[in-house]
Amino acid sequence: LLKFNWGQAQTEPVEAEHSMENAFEVHRIYVLKSHQGQGFGKEMFDFAMQEAVKRGFFWVWLGVWEKNFK
Repeated sequence: LLKFNWGQAQTEPVEAEHSMENAFEVHRIYVLKSHQGQGFGKEMFDFAMQEAVKRGFFWVWLGVWEKNFK
C-alpha cells in the first residue's frame, strides 16, 4: 500500500516557512512481510517521488510511525 497526500489532505501541519501548497507527504508505505526485502518499498517510494516531481511540488516529507522498528 502506498498513500500520499498534498494540500489540506496532509496529516500534519506544515512548518511555517513552507507552504502546504508546495508540500507533498508520503504518508504510508506498507509491504506484506512475505514480500519485504524484494524492492517493493523502494519502488513505491520512487513512484511517490516521481508523482511529486510531476505535480510540481517544491518539497517532499515522509511521515513515519515511531513504533515501526523495521
